[in-house]
Amino acid sequence: RQCLVRDHYRADTQSIGERLLHQTRVFLRTLLRVYNRNGRQTKSFHGNIVNKSNGRRLSINNQLIVDSKSRASIVGRLVSKWVSNSIAADIRRNATRQLLFKGPGLGLGLVGVCINNKGPSLLTEIDETEAKCQQIRSIFSTLFTNYQIKSEAAEPCLFDLNNLQFGNCIAKGCNAVVYDAKLKGNTNQFAVKMMFNYDAESNAAAIWKAMNKECITFNGNFSSNKELEIMLNTPNRQKLKPHPNIIEIKGVFADYVPSLPEAIELYPNALPLRLCDQGFGRNMTLFLVMKKYDMSLKTFLVERDLKTQTSLFLLSQLFEGISHLIKHKIVHRDIKTDNILLDLSSDPDFPWLVITDFGFCVNSLRIPLNSDEITRGGNRALMAPEIVCAEPGPFSYIDYSASDLWSCGTIAYEIFNAENPFYPNKSKKYLQNNNYKEEHLPIMPPSTPKPIAALIFDILKRNPSERPHPKVAASLCEMLLFFSRRNLMVFKTQIDRSEVYKSRKLLQWLRALATITLCQRNTMTGGRKLNAAEMKLRLMFLSEVKIEYLLPALSYISTEEKI
Repeated sequence: RQCLVRDHYRADTQSIGERLLHQTRVFLRTLLRVYNRNGRQTKSFHGNIVNKSNGRRLSINNQLIVDSKSRASIVGRLVSKWVSNSIAADIRRNATRQLLFKGPGLGLGLVGVCINNKGPSLLTEIDETEAKCQQIRSIFSTLFTNYQIKSEAAEPCLFDLNNLQFGNCIAKGCNAVVYDAKLKGNTNQFAVKMMFNYDAESNAAAIWKAMNKECITFNGNFSSNKELEIMLNTPNRQKLKPHPNIIEIKGVFADYVPSLPEAIELYPNALPLRLCDQGFGRNMTLFLVMKKYDMSLKTFLVERDLKTQTSLFLLSQLFEGISHLIKHKIVHRDIKTDNILLDLSSDPDFPWLVITDFGFCVNSLRIPLNSDEITRGGNRALMAPEIVCAEPGPFSYIDYSASDLWSCGTIAYEIFNAENPFYPNKSKKYLQNNNYKEEHLPIMPPSTPKPIAALIFDILKRNPSERPHPKVAASLCEMLLFFSRRNLMVFKTQIDRSEVYKSRKLLQWLRALATITLCQRNTMTGGRKLNAAEMKLRLMFLSEVKIEYLLPALSYISTEEKI
C-alpha cells in the first residue's frame, strides 16, 4: 500500500513538472516570435511609437528605446538555446518524454533487471517456466502441422454415388451401415457410412437438418451447387476443429439409397419400399466418406493381449481426443470401443487411434433437463453417474464436463487387458453406474503402472469435480512413455520437493526431449528408431505441452511407481 501511495505522489509530481516546463517553453517561444518580426518599427517599454532609426538607440523622455532588430538579437541570444525547434531536438525531447512519463520502456527495463538479479518480480518462477514452454510449443506446433500436411496430404474431391464403387459391408449399427469403397479409376480406399433415414424428407436440406451432428468433424463443402451450399452452410452449422485423434470426414452428400451388397439380409427395415417390401426407410439419405481404418478398438482388444507400452500409447491418444472435445465444448456422449478406430500401418504395437460416430454429440457442456424425454446419450452402461442419476425439473441441468472422461476410465480396464467392470457379465458381478461405490472398483491388472492405476481411480470418482482434467491424464501417459528410467527416478526420490523445483526439472527434461527430437536424424528410443505414429505423438505432445498440466500429472508418480 505504501508503495502504491508513493508511486501515486511521484506520478503527480512528474505530471506537474511536465506541465510547468511545457508552459514555460510556450511563453518563451511566443516572446521570441514577437521580437523576431521583420520591420523597423519599435516600441518603447512604455508603448510609445518611435520613428525609423536605422538601428540606432534613441531616447524619449530619458527612456531607452531599442529598435526591433537589436531587441531580436539580444532576446534571441538569451532564449534560443531554450526554445530550439530543430528536428533533432524534437526527436530527443519526444523520446525522453515517452521514456520518462508515458512509455513502458523504463518499466520493462526495471522488470528485466529484477529478473536477472533474482529480486522481486511480477512473475513467479513457474510463470517463467511456462513462458519457456511457450517457446517450445511455438516451434513444434509448426513442425507438427507440416508433418501432418506431409503425411496426410490429399487432393480435395466432391463425392457422389456416380464416382464411388462400393465393396463389402464393414460394420452395421442401429443408425447406420459402413461399406468399404473407392473412387472409380483410383486405388485409394475409403469407408462410406450410409445413415438410416426413417423420418427426414427426401431432400438435401431436410436430411442435413436431421443429421447435421454426424457432420460435426466435416469442414469442407457439401455440394458443387452454390445455391445448395449456401443453403446448407447456415450460421448454426457446428464445426469441430481438426485433431489427429478425431475422425476426419472427407466428404458428405445426400443421395438416393442404392442397392448394396447384403442390404436385404443386414438392414431390410431401413431400406425404402422400392428396394424391399419390408422397408420403412425414406428414398434419400446422408452419406459420409472417411478414411478406411484397419479395425475398431473392440476387435483389436479381442484379437490380442496388449503390452504395457501399447496400452499407454492408446490411452494417451484417447485422453488427447477427449481433451480436444472438452476444449471446444463438444461432448461425444457415446464413448465405447466400437466407436474408436485404429490405424495399424505404422506398427501393430503402436496403432494410431481416432474417435468416431458423433451422432449423439452436443455442443454444450451443460444442457437443461426439463423432462425424461431428453436424450442423455448413447451407451447407458458407460454413462457417468451424474448423467444417469440426474433428476428432471424446471431448473435442472446435466453437467457433461467430465462425463466422456469417466467413460474413458471404464475403457482403460479393457485397454490394460481386463474386463470392463460396468458391462454385464454372467461369470462375475459387475458394477452399476447409478449406485456403485468407489471402494468397490476392481484393482487394475498387475501390468498396469501404479500412477495409471491411481489416475483411473480418480477418473472414476462419482463427483465430477474431483476428476482430473483430460489433458492431465494424457500428460501422465505421455510422461511414462517419453521419460527415461533416470528421469522417473529423479521425481520418485524427490516427490516432496516444491513445485518450483519440479518445474525446473520438467523444463530441463522438455529441453532435452525437444533437442533430441529436433537434432537427431533418426530419433531413437530404447535402442530402436521411432515409427511414424510414435513420432507423431511426440510432436503433438511438444506442440501442446504446458506446465500447468505436467505438474498435476507428476503428482501421480510416487515412490512405489512401477516402470
